[in-house]
Amino acid sequence: MMVQENGVPVGMKDYPVSAEVRMEAARELARLDRQRGADLLTRFAAKDANIAAHVPVQAARALAGVAGYQDLAASLLESLAVDVDLRVYVRMDAAWDLAEVDGGHERGADLLARLARDTTQEADVRAEAARILVRVEGCRDRGADLLVRLADDATLYAHVRLQAARILSEMAPYKGVGADRLIAFADDTTHETHIRIDAAHDLADADGYKDRGAELLEQARTTSCICRPGKPKGSDAASDAPGAPDGCGCGCGCDQG
Repeated sequence: MMVQENGVPVGMKDYPVSAEVRMEAARELARLDRQRGADLLTRFAAKDANIAAHVPVQAARALAGVAGYQDLAASLLESLAVDVDLRVYVRMDAAWDLAEVDGGHERGADLLARLARDTTQEADVRAEAARILVRVEGCRDRGADLLVRLADDATLYAHVRLQAARILSEMAPYKGVGADRLIAFADDTTHETHIRIDAAHDLADADGYKDRGAELLEQARTTSCICRPGKPKGSDAASDAPGAPDGCGCGCGCDQG
């Protein structure tokens, strides 16, 4: 039998307990003693440099599930969502949780939309914010509009635009909108070969576009220079380069294999 001191096995109290474990304990306590558990969750929901940034968001989310504490949870989540000192993905999680709390829906959705429109953010961040907004109740059309803007923005990296088009193609009301953009990507010889191939694959996965996707996949594989992404086979871009091998017009010889 293990010797105990004040009900705690000797030695165990010397082991540090992570903030995540303590927060989960507070969540469980709220089931037995609502006020005491909620008080502890509120403390964990305050930003603390000594704990991982995601813990306060998780604590505020848990607090939202405690009867009578939704307003407080919404206030805490909003504070986290607008805190520019936090990593952007932590803020995004807080905004998403806020959008799913009674009384915080509109504010959370607005914060997600703001992130999706914020040109100072990385394009991947903007696309993820729009993708989440689509999943928020009542915000599908709003999120889809932002995804269309991202897919059509030629200043963004092609993989981000492709991601936006892919998400649209998976949404029944916007399947055609997304498919049109996937077709454009797959058919555009100025894009790198892997982008064209990925677009064709995504198109083939869209309901009703299997044959068109297969056609564009074959086209991408036979008309693009694998060794020089973005160069169409048969171009003269590098055929005059010293020592260029015989083969495709760009001088890479890729169509020999």
